[in-house]
Amino acid sequence: MAEAPRIDERLRKALEVVKEGRVKKYIFKPSLKTYWVVVGRTRDYLVLPGRYCTCDDFFINAVARLKVKSCYHLLAQEIAEREGAFEVYEVDDEEGEKLLNEWLEV
Repeated sequence: MAEAPRIDERLRKALEVVKEGRVKKYIFKPSLKTYWVVVGRTRDYLVLPGRYCTCDDFFINAVARLKVKSCYHLLAQEIAEREGAFEVYEVDDEEGEKLLNEWLEV
């Protein structure tokens, strides 16, 4: 069974993601619902800051195995927000709902 990546590896990956500009903040209009997304290698991951990510690593190692508290996507979002290193996209609610469905697809 594969071991969970060490925290320093997660931090390295998170910093790389931030540096590459892969953290996005979406604001739906007019509802003002806000969603954070980290663009991954194969898909986009919906991130609920400090709480949840839709990636497999978070589900397996944080939820199921309780080995870690965070994945690198959550770390990247936190770093990007703190540093102001993210892009903001404003989309209308209808388009936003389509995006949300895409982010939640497994």
